[in-house]
Amino acid sequence: MSNVAASRIHLGPIKIHRLSAVAAAVSLMLAAVAVPLTLFWQQRDGWFALGIFVPLFTVAACLIWKMVHSPPGAARARALAATIDEIREGTAPIEQLNAFGGLFSPVASAVAELARELRESKQSAVALEQEIKQRIASRTDALERVIGGLRQQATRDPLTGLYNRRMLEQHLPPLVDQCRLDHTPLSLLAIDMDNFKMLNDTLGHAAGDDFLRAAGQLIRSAAREGDLPFRTGGDEFVVVLPACDRVAADGLGKRLSALLDQMAKPLRVEKKPGISYGVACLGEVPETTAAELLARADAAVYQQKAVRKASR
Repeated sequence: MSNVAASRIHLGPIKIHRLSAVAAAVSLMLAAVAVPLTLFWQQRDGWFALGIFVPLFTVAACLIWKMVHSPPGAARARALAATIDEIREGTAPIEQLNAFGGLFSPVASAVAELARELRESKQSAVALEQEIKQRIASRTDALERVIGGLRQQATRDPLTGLYNRRMLEQHLPPLVDQCRLDHTPLSLLAIDMDNFKMLNDTLGHAAGDDFLRAAGQLIRSAAREGDLPFRTGGDEFVVVLPACDRVAADGLGKRLSALLDQMAKPLRVEKKPGISYGVACLGEVPETTAAELLARADAAVYQQKAVRKASR
């Protein structure tokens, strides 16, 4: 292989104009040295020539030093580093690395591959995070539905949808205390079915359940907003009536009795089912507790039953 070819292989990406600049600077340095030496040798005014060419020698030396310490790929390397930073920040596409060829081509290709792998990893991580969030949300919704169902079972009567006895025992005492503290009226309407056993024995328990379910719907629809209806036993109900006096509570009992009588007319039984009811009001007896209020309402129910039996 010739020396020229070897020199080209060694120089690699150095451009022709850069070689020309280096050659010119070297030539200037040689001239800056050779001319003063020649004048001195010929015993001419060498000091004058030396004063002219010393600055030229200095300039040439600076140019050569800058070319030596600023390799031809430095600018391209800085551009590559800036492009990599932009790609990492997401302000430049990965394909922009394709512009770096020659000496930087392997580096640019490797960086592009790493950037693509990193982008794919981030996309996979985001997709996995979204999937996990969706699964958690689905399980949370399912768990909330289960908890809601359990809460419903714990507080509601499954047949009529009214509150159960447990809720009555839990909420009536604090309600009584609050009404007594605020000096506001509170009434209880206790309801008990008449002839319900005959309905079950004649038409079966399914018919009895249907009647209880319809009775619960009637009680709920007849109650005011803020009233609390409960099913406290098999055929027993209680309606808690805040801000309601005895007259209004008794009026609700009469209206429910008439509605249930109408509902029972189509039933083919010897004795139609109906209701007996009793009213107890807070304030009629000083320091009445929730238990005493319930007991007074139940006593009024059985008193009405006894009156009806006596009148037959």
